[in-house]
Amino acid sequence: MNKIKRYIEANREAWEEAFDYHERAKGREWLENFSSRDYTTFSPFEKDIYSRLDLRGRSVVQAPCNNGREIISLLNLGAEYGSGFDISGKNITFANKLKEVSDSNVDFYRSDVYEIDEKHFGRFDIGIISVGSFNWMPNLKEYLEVYKNLLKEGGELLILEMHPITTVFPYSLQGKQEIIFEESYFNRSPYRSNQSLDYYGGTEYRSRDKYEFQHTMGDIIQTLVELDLQIAEFEEHPEDLGGGHEYLEEGEMIPLSYHLWAKKKSK
Repeated sequence: MNKIKRYIEANREAWEEAFDYHERAKGREWLENFSSRDYTTFSPFEKDIYSRLDLRGRSVVQAPCNNGREIISLLNLGAEYGSGFDISGKNITFANKLKEVSDSNVDFYRSDVYEIDEKHFGRFDIGIISVGSFNWMPNLKEYLEVYKNLLKEGGELLILEMHPITTVFPYSLQGKQEIIFEESYFNRSPYRSNQSLDYYGGTEYRSRDKYEFQHTMGDIIQTLVELDLQIAEFEEHPEDLGGGHEYLEEGEMIPLSYHLWAKKKSK
């Protein structure tokens, strides 16, 4: 097993472990609420961004899709069909439970995002990359190329993510605190950690080793350019979407999130 595969497998094991915390905190609530066709898990800010998409009658894809809650939320906002891919078997099992209670037109697949079957290529109108996706990807260009392949000609990619500058600051749920610089924005080495925080239940726990990867804003934009994905819209926001940097929201001093809209060219 090469180094990249080891990182991916370690992260898969960490996500299987994290699922148990997430399910205890929110599982029952989601299973109950998704029986309503207009329910979404999006915050008002997220819902505003996603609602700018022309979802009616269109297909959407998300990889990784975590436990399926976001892709089903997009269907409840008007999308016609969805597919989600995730490396965690527990996430996919729960996603299929949400599919059943919501009666959604969606399919879920357990897959490493780098190994998605080519039969899915060119099938989707819209691709979604949501909060907490990029930091788990050891190879940014290969990841974004997967999305390019999944999209139809003229398809759209919407990224709504934590701003990479947030990696510089400590992740905390303790409220207002001193602002310190913890990591380099330009770090190029995998960051190994076994300290984890369930952002739903607020539980801190010692986890299996996991590996995160820093991709700067410049890395992301340049990679989209190299893949010939046309950037149609880019905006930075002061809202904390990851749940661990709310203490930085006061005064709206730095960007904590961003959205970027790119399009695949038609031949």
